Order: sequence, then C-alpha cells, then structure tokens
Amino acid sequence: MTNDQQFSFQPAKKYGSFLRLALAGPSGSGKTFTALEVATGMARRTGGRVAVIDTEHGSALLYADLFEFDHLELDDYDPRNYIKAIDAAEKAGYAVLIIDSLSHAWAGPGGALEQVDQIAKRSQSGNSFTAWRDVTPLQNRLIEALTGARLNLIATMRAKSEYVLVDKTINGRTVKEPKKVGLAPIQRDGVEYEFAIFGEMNLSHELVISKSRVADLQDAIIDRPGPELGERLVDWLAGEVAPERPKARRPVAPDDVREIVELFTELKALDRTECTKQVRMLRGAYPHAAQGSGFTSARLWADEADEVRDILRAAIAAVSAVSADDGDDEAAADDAAEDRARGEAEAAAMASEAAAAAAASEVAAVIEGALI
Repeated sequence: MTNDQQFSFQPAKKYGSFLRLALAGPSGSGKTFTALEVATGMARRTGGRVAVIDTEHGSALLYADLFEFDHLELDDYDPRNYIKAIDAAEKAGYAVLIIDSLSHAWAGPGGALEQVDQIAKRSQSGNSFTAWRDVTPLQNRLIEALTGARLNLIATMRAKSEYVLVDKTINGRTVKEPKKVGLAPIQRDGVEYEFAIFGEMNLSHELVISKSRVADLQDAIIDRPGPELGERLVDWLAGEVAPERPKARRPVAPDDVREIVELFTELKALDRTECTKQVRMLRGAYPHAAQGSGFTSARLWADEADEVRDILRAAIAAVSAVSADDGDDEAAADDAAEDRARGEAEAAAMASEAAAAAAASEVAAVIEGALI
C-alpha cells in the first residue's frame, strides 16, 4: 500500500543553501585568481576559512601572498581521492572549498578516462563501453559529493574548443563540416547542470555567466570579478535553516570489489595469519558484509569500501615493513657469519704462515750449525 505521507506537498520556503559555482576557461583566463577572490569575499562575510584542493601542480600557491587559505595538493586524480578531500574539508569546518581543477578527475592521471582505458585493456574484449559500467558509478559518487557537501564550493575547469557538424554545400553536394561554437569544460558532458552558477572566463578576464539560479546574474558579463561578488552571493544564499537530510548511500562499485579482492590476495600471500586477523576485524566492523566465516566486499557501501581499502593497504605496508626488517636482520647475520669465517680463515692463514716461518728458522739454524 502506498504511504500517502510520502506524497504530501508543503508550502514552498527558501532555505539557506551552499554555493555551487563552476568557472571554466582556457589557461591564463584567471580561473584560480577569480575563485580565490570570490571565496575571500564569502569568507569575509561569513567569518569562515577557505581551503583549496590543488591539482595544478601548486599553482594556487602563487597567490598565497595575496589571499589567506589552506592548501592541499593532489597528484593522483582518482575521483575517490577528490571525494575524500571534499569530505575532509567538510569535517574540518571550512566555509569555502575551491577545487582547482575538477577537469583532472575526468582527464588527468588516475582520472575517469584513464581508468576506463585500464579496465578495457585488462578485459578480454578490450571494449571500453563495458568499462564504463565500473567507472560511471565513481563519477556519480564524485558529483554527489560535490552537490551534497555542506560547505560553499567553487570548482574550476579547463576548457576546450567545442565543434558541431553543420551542412555545407560544395559544388552542388551537401557535406558535413565542423564549426566552432565556443568552449566546453573538460569534464563529463552536462556537468554544468550540477552547479547553481556556471560561467566562462575569457582571456580578457571577464566572467560570462551562461547559467545561473541567481536571476540578476543570468547572462551577466562581469569584468575581473572581485570579493564583492562573493559577498553578493552570501546574501543570495541566505534563508531559513534547512532541515537536516541524511546523505544517500551508494552500493560499492564492481571495480572497488575487484580491488579489495586483489588487496586481500596480496596480504594473504605476504602473511596468511595477518590476513585472517584482518578478515575477523572487518567482519566485526562491517557485520552486514560478513558471510559464513568470510567477508564479502560486494555487500559494502561505497564509502565503506574506501575505508576497507585503506585498512588493507595499511596492513600490507606494515607486513612488508616487517619482512624488510627481517630481511635486513638475516642479511646482517649472514654478513656477521661471513666476517667470522673470514677472520677465522685469516687467523688460520696467519698461524700457518707463523708455523712455516718457525720451521724455516729451525731449518736455517740447522744449516747454519752444520756450516759452523
């Protein structure tokens, strides 16, 4: 029977919300600088702090003498690392988080496109279409983290030229010809719809708003946006306190399951006892994933899979370190044994030489006595 309460309409209210702003543009258009300007204005009005997730090889640090912010540099652009960094910023209580840039989660080392290629290469068919079944859930989790984080978020994205095919008549024949229609962000198609405000930065450092839920910003062209834009956005975001909504949980992705199984296999090969210990511990921590006497990672939630992966990696690192220490001890013992054997051999040789010298002296003495 349908629960009527689930379909009960209520009077509309404007609740206070968090900013979701995306800035796309070519290199040199001022994306990072503009993001810091807007974030500074918001932090000034709210009294909060600014954090930057930097995937541009520390480029945000070039402005550390102009703006006050905390900095985190990523060098592996797996979407799961972005999710963890967003979660860390939220837990740390930052008012504004800048992601500079979101493009690397799509097209950077370890990003979605590279993961699709790697999965396709590992498969027998080499079909990248089926690989998307594993990677799409990761991308969806990243978008969910962006839209669900309880802080103001500004994401920059690199841009590329966008083309469409148009009909053109040449010598009486109609052919398709590419036509440049503008710039498109380097991310999954349609990502701009996930943001309340989406704008493009040009090389004149103008922000051209192409999508906005702020009515008076729609289609606006803002020359060199400054902190005042951030202050203006704080005013627009104000509203009644929104009721707390629990975050939706997603099931674990197949690629995560495979990785966890590989980690278990690696740990078992290194130390079977430690592997058994970890299985027991994980069964207690995640009872819904316990099956018989084993542990089934396919029953985990996506966020739990991240935790289990970190636990297993730490266990493998610890076992490997002990093995390395044991190897060092064995090598040291072998070296000591070799030293002892070498010393004994040298001592024996010296004794032999001394005995030979003594015998030679006796012979010389006999010969000398005979001569006398």
